[in-house]
Amino acid sequence: MSIKKSISTSYKNNTITAFNQVKEIKKRGRKKSTKPILKLSYLFLIPNNIEADLKVLLNNNELTFKLNQKDIDKLLYVINVITIHKHIYKNKKSVPISYDVLCNVLSSKKVANVLRFLQYYKIIFTNNKYYNGGNSKKYSLNIKYSKAKTTGYNCTNKPIVKQLNKHIANPHINCSLITKQHQYLYNSLSHISFNSINALNEIKNMLENKIKVLNKDNGKYEEYSQNQFNASILVIDKVSEEIKNQNFTMQRAKNGNRLFTSFTNIPKYIRKFIQIDGKPIICSDLKNSQPLELNFLIDRELKNSFDDTLDCEFQIYKSLTEKGIFYDWLEEKATENGYVKKDNKVFKKQFFEELFFSKVESYQKSIIKSTFNGIFPSIYNLICEIKTPFHNRLAIELQRIEAEIFIDLICKQLASLSGTEPFGQIPVFTIHDAIYCTEDDLDIVHAEILTVFEKLGLKPTLSIERVN
Repeated sequence: MSIKKSISTSYKNNTITAFNQVKEIKKRGRKKSTKPILKLSYLFLIPNNIEADLKVLLNNNELTFKLNQKDIDKLLYVINVITIHKHIYKNKKSVPISYDVLCNVLSSKKVANVLRFLQYYKIIFTNNKYYNGGNSKKYSLNIKYSKAKTTGYNCTNKPIVKQLNKHIANPHINCSLITKQHQYLYNSLSHISFNSINALNEIKNMLENKIKVLNKDNGKYEEYSQNQFNASILVIDKVSEEIKNQNFTMQRAKNGNRLFTSFTNIPKYIRKFIQIDGKPIICSDLKNSQPLELNFLIDRELKNSFDDTLDCEFQIYKSLTEKGIFYDWLEEKATENGYVKKDNKVFKKQFFEELFFSKVESYQKSIIKSTFNGIFPSIYNLICEIKTPFHNRLAIELQRIEAEIFIDLICKQLASLSGTEPFGQIPVFTIHDAIYCTEDDLDIVHAEILTVFEKLGLKPTLSIERVN
């Protein structure tokens, strides 16, 4: 049952009435997007030490099938795909690469030969595991190349460029722009500017001066790495090109229904170079958002079995998550049971890793897990039930709730208000449970978030971050 369906009829009627009381001015339609300009070349991102090695290997190729110097672009295209996916997947050693994606640009026979060549000479490695209807094979670069700096390679190979124009140049939109909220969010992107030069200088400074940034994988602050720099370059280039062409990416994920644009991937440390209508941006988001959103699943699954004990347990949990103090409170309780207190961000990461998103049978000795179970046994059992047999189901359910609330309810209401008296245009962009806008529009955005949640039965606490 979706969150949208849980909204009461009275809420819908009140919303319609409120909108009818606001005098509408001429609605802003979607800008006609210009046809994408076909490129004459494409920039590949490759390790700076790989091109020369491949040329030597092509000259001395001992394999039975023929690959020669003219095939260098085909080899580098595959290396480029692996390099880009490595950054997309947060620099994991092995990344899934779809065979069909490669065949979109190269013929299937060429793809097979290119992969055989690269594997034979140990340029790349694969786990050779493919599951029909499941994950693609995973590939990794030889450590000699994975640790190297990334450089650009200008590919002018006409057949490759033609196929890339066909499969990449068109806007990536997989959600209907007919819906009010999607059209509103897409049009809002045309109000955004991004100072790519300052962003580039910022990440260069971070790399050269070994500035420490938070590693979300382990919760530790580590020196800004070459791989992070390479990933940021990709994002900066993508965002800048979309703004220049006014041709934006917008996708809803199949699992979780989250909305993604190129702005979703902009690292936090360079978001300060984003402006809306030439003004600095400000962020409004939920405190302890996913524990808060779990309240909807608790209400849906357990409401028919509430007794005094369960109701007390639920009310304590609900109060903590509404006040935005859940992580701090649970960390103190875990400390009483022997947990060694660390940075709050480390605790939050461990909470998700050990309780929310792990397999049920994992982390049996986790103090965080046992502490939560001791205080909220019914909620803990519900979490285990949801994660059985697929442990990622809880994450998907929470993401779906988040997306339905923020995109399909909050942004839909903002779309109805935007362009009307007395509000004027209210351009925003979202990053999951966060809405970015200008200071001028913060009050209305803040109010709409609270209004929607209150109608759904929660009174969340919002955090406000001035990005600049």
